[in-house]
Amino acid sequence: NILTLVALYRLAVRTQKALYVYLLALTGSDILSQLFIIFVGFLLETAVFHRDVPVMLLRSVSMMEFSANHASIWATVPLTVDRYVALCHPLLHRQISYPARARRIIAVVLTLALASGVPFFWWSDMWRVSRAPNSLDTALIWTHVTIIYFLPCCIFLVLNSLIILRLRKRQRQQMCQDESGQQLAVPGKLGKTTAMLLAVTSVFAVLWAPRTGVVLYHLYVSSVHNDWR
Repeated sequence: NILTLVALYRLAVRTQKALYVYLLALTGSDILSQLFIIFVGFLLETAVFHRDVPVMLLRSVSMMEFSANHASIWATVPLTVDRYVALCHPLLHRQISYPARARRIIAVVLTLALASGVPFFWWSDMWRVSRAPNSLDTALIWTHVTIIYFLPCCIFLVLNSLIILRLRKRQRQQMCQDESGQQLAVPGKLGKTTAMLLAVTSVFAVLWAPRTGVVLYHLYVSSVHNDWR
């Protein structure tokens, strides 16, 4: 990720394209997510401390983990919007897509994503707490699954579907133009960046589904007083 960050930074400086600003933000937020969840959360708490950790520290780490997760996922949203505008509204994309605007959008998205982690300071560790979920737990869980899964997945589904429909329409137009001996001004090929974006968002939707299902199952079905695992 660090090597990718360096390469993307050089591309952003050299090409002055908004696309690389969005990819920089995605890579940087992924690094934050790995830092807080894998290094701080798993390694320090489990391997290094290997003992009871102060509640305040646990809650602070939990808040940072949620903030980093939200930032990692929502950094993909403006990239998806940018690819949609580039493919479906190319003339508009030339007018509104430039690095300065992209940096402002990313700053707003990451600030909101990081701020959205603050309420999760009061998140209960559902794998260790023996009491039944209360109203605060219910509110936090539904906020979590909405921010982390349902809302971004809806955005990805709608925009990716529009991208695919537009590409298919262009391919049909290209076939008709080829039959008539003319050339289509705008090609219908699926670019590398768009293909990677479709793959990343699809894999995200698949891999985050089990966690979302387990969290909601824990809230409504399983008994936290029994070994439901």
